[in-house]
Amino acid sequence: GLSGNPAAAFMSFDLLVRPLLKKLSGAKDLEERYLEVELAEGFTKASPQRRFLRTRVIWEKGKWIAYQTGNNNTGILKTMLGYNALVDIPKGSGPLAPNTSVKALVLEEMLCYHP
Repeated sequence: GLSGNPAAAFMSFDLLVRPLLKKLSGAKDLEERYLEVELAEGFTKASPQRRFLRTRVIWEKGKWIAYQTGNNNTGILKTMLGYNALVDIPKGSGPLAPNTSVKALVLEEMLCYHP
């Protein structure tokens, strides 16, 4: 029962199926990993529902920065390239300015570090 939109199906897999597969395979560390990150570009759309933005999170200038991988429309596959985290935009959020502090669900074990 995943969404028909390609990017939405990938994100649903990361949020629902991947944790289930880890649990079924006997993985011990099942906790979701959230980081406090700074949203580099901001997000101009109001969010009446909870949203997840595909981002590339890197360590830069002493903090975690989340860069959107492109237009976060659920039908655009190009934004799936290189994303390693989903920024969690709470239900009822208004537009977010650049450099806003948000939470990001980390999807990779290794994040990018840049001096």
